[in-house]
Amino acid sequence: MSIEVKNLSFDYEGISVLRDVNFQIDRGEFIGIAGPNGSGKSTLARCLNGIFSPVKGEVVVDGISVKDTSKQWIIRQTVGLVFQNPDNQLVASIVEEDVAFGPENLGIPPAIIRERVQYALERVGLINERKRPVSSLSGGQKQRVAIAGILAMRPEYIVLDEPTSMLDPVGRKEVLSTVLQLKEEGVGIIYITHHLEELVYADKIILLYKGEVFKEGSAREILTDEETLTRIGLEIPEIPALSLRLKGLGIDFNETPLTIEEMVNVLFN
Repeated sequence: MSIEVKNLSFDYEGISVLRDVNFQIDRGEFIGIAGPNGSGKSTLARCLNGIFSPVKGEVVVDGISVKDTSKQWIIRQTVGLVFQNPDNQLVASIVEEDVAFGPENLGIPPAIIRERVQYALERVGLINERKRPVSSLSGGQKQRVAIAGILAMRPEYIVLDEPTSMLDPVGRKEVLSTVLQLKEEGVGIIYITHHLEELVYADKIILLYKGEVFKEGSAREILTDEETLTRIGLEIPEIPALSLRLKGLGIDFNETPLTIEEMVNVLFN
C-alpha cells in the first residue's frame, strides 16, 4: 500500500504552484520534502490528503484517488495532516479531550475512543499530561498533542507541514523523536521542512524549487550536495558542512557523516 503522486500540478487562480510532481511513499517510509519559501511545499501537503484537488495529474492513497469526493473521509483518516502552528489545530481545552475530538466526530464508540486516546498519548509521551489544560503546555508539547489527535484517527500516513518551525530546539527534538518512533511502528511519514538537519534519518529527500522536483535522493546524497542546496537557497546542515571542510583538510571519510554520532565514530574509532 502506498501514496502515489503522479504528474501532480496545482494552480492558484491561474498561477502555477506545483508542476508535474512525481513520487511514491510506502507505509513505514520516511520521506523528507524540503525547499525554500514559495516552492509549493504546503500546497503539496494539502494535496496529499485531499484538502486540495490536483488541477492535473493524480494523488492515489492506497488505491483511492483524492479526487473521489465520495471517499473523502477515508482519505483523511488514512492520511493525517499536522500543520505548522499547533494552536490552529487544537480545539479543546484539556489534552485528552482534544485528542478524542477526531474519533468522536467519526461516531466511534466511547470505549474505543478511550483506547485510542490512551494509545495516542502514550505514543507521543504525554500520557501523564492527559488532564492538563492545553494552554499550559509548551510549544513542543502542543505539537505532540496535535500529532496525538491525528494518531487517534489511526492513519497509515502522517504529513507534517513545517511542524517545528515555531518551536525552540527542545520542542523540535521532542517532535522529531516522536516522528522517528512512529516510522518504526510502520506509519508512513512525509516530513516537510526547511530545517534540513531534521531529515538526516529520512529514507529519501525530495527538493522542491519553484513548484517542481529539483532533485531527489538519499539523505546522504542530498544533505552533502552543498552546490545544489546553495543554488536553491538552502543551507547545508552543520555536521555535513563540517565533514566537507574536514575532507578538504585531508581527513578521509568513507561516507560523509550526517550526525555527531557518525562523526565521532569515524574520528575516534
